[in-house]
Amino acid sequence: MTAVLLLTLLACYRAPPAPPVPTADVFRKEMVDGPDLASRLVRDDADLVIFYGGEQRGTLDTCGCPGESHGSLARFSGWVQASKAENPASAFITVLAGYFLEDAIGAGGDLREDVPLMDRWMVQGLAAMPWDAINVAWPDLPGLQALGTVPDLPLTSANVTGPVDLPRIQPHIDVERGKRRYAVVGITSLGTSFSSNPRYSVTEPVPAAEKVLAGLDGRPVILLAWNAIDDARKLAQKHAEIRVIVDAAQHREAIEPFQVGHAIWVRSWFETQRAGELRLWFREEAVDRAFDRKVDLDPIIPDDPVIAAIQKSADREIRAKQKEMYGF
Repeated sequence: MTAVLLLTLLACYRAPPAPPVPTADVFRKEMVDGPDLASRLVRDDADLVIFYGGEQRGTLDTCGCPGESHGSLARFSGWVQASKAENPASAFITVLAGYFLEDAIGAGGDLREDVPLMDRWMVQGLAAMPWDAINVAWPDLPGLQALGTVPDLPLTSANVTGPVDLPRIQPHIDVERGKRRYAVVGITSLGTSFSSNPRYSVTEPVPAAEKVLAGLDGRPVILLAWNAIDDARKLAQKHAEIRVIVDAAQHREAIEPFQVGHAIWVRSWFETQRAGELRLWFREEAVDRAFDRKVDLDPIIPDDPVIAAIQKSADREIRAKQKEMYGF
């Protein structure tokens, strides 16, 4: 009797469908380290290219690594311009995933004396580029509060708010490219800088983001998440409109783009030592293929001359201030 019942149950049982498994043909990655600029560029028929970076932490300059230098805002901008020129038929979106200002404290317990100067130059450099959205992370808040006013940057966060006399942070940013309209939404983990930022409020990311998503009429969403991996995962598992997640959390490794819910998940390289370039193809409104490229921003990449000039002025003024502070 028991055997008959077991056979009956097995006959009726239907295994749940397996989750989609990315394949090399669908989600691909490439570490781009060619010997010259031409070898690092790619030309294809991607429908959308998302350039991404983050975690510059108040410096326009390179990483200061031993040996060869990597990163810098001037190189990132130079790469974006070169890639756009190589693929004029593609649509482009450029985003920054968070922690673009410095929040180091001094002996008095507030921002170190040179930090507002660093942040002011960083903001000037960012304003010289055509960003579509810049996610505000909680370490950015002391700098924004100290600056008071900034150029008209596209700052966004679903879970950071502040008074009207401080830099405006939008809950989301709409981006139109051809026939497609996207919403870019930013989130940051909860956190408190050693430097106070009492005029800004940081709330739980998931409920704050869900409130924003509810007002977007289901349009495709690019989610920028700073140090908020679990929160981004929860949102993607629940909300099919999230199509891309750019995750910044001091990542320094090459990982295949992967899928959570309906979203393609990519990781921004720490300090933007490598530029992120996510190339997407669509089938109707769904992502059909994704190619994530991490481009080494070494001296082979040409500087954007406008930002390079800003960086030069910044270096001169910041070094003078630091000499005044430290005597060397």
